[in-house]
Amino acid sequence: GSQLKVIAGTTGQGTRGVIQNAVTEPVFWDVTLLQDNHFEETLAATHNTFIYVMEGALTIGNTHKSLVAGQLAVLGSGDEVVVDAARACRFLLIAGKPLNEPVERAGPFVMNTRAEIEQAFANKSEKA
Repeated sequence: GSQLKVIAGTTGQGTRGVIQNAVTEPVFWDVTLLQDNHFEETLAATHNTFIYVMEGALTIGNTHKSLVAGQLAVLGSGDEVVVDAARACRFLLIAGKPLNEPVERAGPFVMNTRAEIEQAFANKSEKA
């Protein structure tokens, strides 16, 4: 009653996605569950993880946090992800090692430094 498309990362059963990166060890899974089905997987405790619901509704683990289509949940620390389908659902499970780099935001840009942001705005103006 479920389907797991592994785009990046490796499942506990050894299924590997086509994208592999030793620096961030990305996980990108497209998961479909029928109503009342259960999904459980172990991830590295060092990863930052989030779930984005594309269709339906689900409940996350023992927190009983409910999500519906269009909602995103950033998961806390731990190494296990547990999802129950409140009704048929499809969600993305995305995780990776944090880079711990500085983040600077302005307008549509996200960079590491203010100088990079200013350069991006300058390049955008030149092309307009």
